[in-house]
Amino acid sequence: MVFITPISHLRTDSTFAAIAGAVVESLENYLVVDDGSGRARVYSDDAPAFPPGALVLAVGIVIQASGEIKELQADALVDISGADPQLQELIDGF
Repeated sequence: MVFITPISHLRTDSTFAAIAGAVVESLENYLVVDDGSGRARVYSDDAPAFPPGALVLAVGIVIQASGEIKELQADALVDISGADPQLQELIDGF
């Protein structure tokens, strides 16, 4: 089972994490994702496929957790924009 971690709670000592949030910026090799608790750079070769405003779920390795913007190397990155509204409520509850 995978639990979604609020970005503000990411720690480098918990090297594996799942986050969900809105894409704020999409660049060549990473996205900036905001979940309301903080922002994270999510590195992925698939980053250009996710436009700003898309809701994404990212699962991967925490590579930086200090400072305002955390960093995650994504093993999986999925657009969940069309997901069940109850899932959106769950994510917004964090």
